[in-house]
Amino acid sequence: MAELTEHATGDPRAESAAPALRSPGKLRRELGFIGTLALAIGIMAPTGALSINGVPAAGLVGQSVPFAFLVASIAILPVAYGFIRLSQHISHSGSVYAFCGITIGPRAGFVGGVSLAAVYTAFTAGAAALVGLFGAAFLANVGVTVDWYWLAFIAGVVVAVLAYLDIRQVTRILLTAEGISICITAVLFVIIYARIASGSAPQHQTLSLTPFSVPGGAAFSVIGLALIGGFLSFAGFEGTATMGEESLSARRTIPKVLLVLVIALAVYFVFGMYTEVVGFGTTTRGITAFAGSSSALADLANLYVGTGLASVIDIGAMLSVFAASLGTAVAASRIIFSLARDGFGPPVLARTSTRFGAPYGAISAVMILTFITILIFAVSGNSGVNAFFYPGTFGTLVLLALYIMTEVGAILYLFVRRRVQVPMWEAVIPVVGIIILIYVLYRNVWPIPGAPYNVIVILSAVWLVLSIVPVLVAPRLARSIGTRLIAEVAGD
Repeated sequence: MAELTEHATGDPRAESAAPALRSPGKLRRELGFIGTLALAIGIMAPTGALSINGVPAAGLVGQSVPFAFLVASIAILPVAYGFIRLSQHISHSGSVYAFCGITIGPRAGFVGGVSLAAVYTAFTAGAAALVGLFGAAFLANVGVTVDWYWLAFIAGVVVAVLAYLDIRQVTRILLTAEGISICITAVLFVIIYARIASGSAPQHQTLSLTPFSVPGGAAFSVIGLALIGGFLSFAGFEGTATMGEESLSARRTIPKVLLVLVIALAVYFVFGMYTEVVGFGTTTRGITAFAGSSSALADLANLYVGTGLASVIDIGAMLSVFAASLGTAVAASRIIFSLARDGFGPPVLARTSTRFGAPYGAISAVMILTFITILIFAVSGNSGVNAFFYPGTFGTLVLLALYIMTEVGAILYLFVRRRVQVPMWEAVIPVVGIIILIYVLYRNVWPIPGAPYNVIVILSAVWLVLSIVPVLVAPRLARSIGTRLIAEVAGD
């Protein structure tokens, strides 16, 4: 233990130098496999992803959207490796905060923790905006006009209330919401395939394998840009790790959940994107409609059935993104709780409810920031789509950098320092993951995109750089974090 403490803190005397440990609340370990999986599915919002994330890819690679998502699904596997392996040995509510803090050092852990909390908070606001977008679309179908941000604020209030509940109740809500939305989507898919098979598709659409081909004339760099939709769809899978102190047998449960989740959703996303492409049609007219859609599933429902099913699809999508907002709020609160428990932030952020066990101070902080974000977009006159994609782009860019840090940490922990025994050949997997991540990140920041995404790229980079300032100017905090992370992980 002394050796590990010295590695993590950079100073074997850090424990004596650290300030006295606060007496924070304690998270309750009570989630089984299904509950942990439910949180992860809620964060990722697969139905919401199908509704939105294929649209920009269609504008880049045309009918080859399924191909781009297939590549993204394959690419995410080596990325997930680092999280799966590290979660077998490190169970902690801070996720990347603990993974990088233990494997690279406390300063890297702090950057990871602060940045991941910002990512999940941005996702919480973006998902709430989508609730407003889909809700406004549903109301428009029944003749009621309302601005998206009013519904987003209402969604935020409901998220805030539910996030304070017992984590088991939260995961039941998440599983129910996403389960309903997936069932509604399945009904739409059955109708699409039935009409295509019977020759009664609205624009004579047909089945074809061409969507799985490399887009003709498209540069490889364009495919790299299209991959961002795939990575955005998978963003949040790592949120499972924030249940490290609430999952039963976390070091067995969380790795299993991560593996099942990534594989199952890879199949779901590729199949879903293929269905959307053939549903709109592989002609120029069909792809143009896909690329110009504000909600792909709702537009398909309207095309194949009518406004009635489109309204039901909007409800399903709204449930899905609501689950995402709730899930990311819960995940963000656990990371903020972990940071405050280890000395960064006011003590109230490290307290938990005696009745429900939820970190109420951290949840309040997340929701206040969420409401401020929604307000900024509302006052500035932005659409609900922008209020999702702008925070979502910021979050995804920062998340890609955090994925790279985690993969580096896995290499150091597993193959350089050999803290645990794993086959050396596996070192190739995280290396491949890092190469993929660097390429995707590079293609999405260079050349610098047009406004306002150029500002988002700069903001993402500035955030990562500034997040290390507190532990640079306060070395005592870094030593404290290193010591406490070691103690928390060892005592789990």
